[in-house]
Amino acid sequence: MPYQKALISQGTDGQVMVEITAFYYKYSYSGTTHSWSISLSPLDGYTIHPAFIKDGAYVQYRYMGAYEGSLWDATTSAMVGDADIETNMYAAGDKLCSVSGVYPKTNETRSEFRAAASARGTGWRQQDYYLTAAVQLLYLLE
Repeated sequence: MPYQKALISQGTDGQVMVEITAFYYKYSYSGTTHSWSISLSPLDGYTIHPAFIKDGAYVQYRYMGAYEGSLWDATTSAMVGDADIETNMYAAGDKLCSVSGVYPKTNETRSEFRAAASARGTGWRQQDYYLTAAVQLLYLLE
């Protein structure tokens, strides 16, 4: 199976991310019992989780922020301070972050948060539905 090169962030750029390895899953239903199982290998009856199809290509890993999205303010060249987390203040060039010890930013529009996520660079985006579903499935099976 072809894989697209995964985005890697080990915190050296200030971003703290959790790496989630691609997995295959199988769902079954019998009577009133729903069952899910996962595998790191493609087994008979298992399907790659859709979280690992990014921009139409398979990826070996996905990364999720270890912390809720804080905001780097390009205007002040600093993280948005605690007093301004509820203020609508997005400007082009601001970047969404996953940084320890910084409050998450609120009160921006969906399109502003998307722009701030993609401003971080190629491969960066907001957490999507399928990644959330993959993490929830892993949690359920844990």
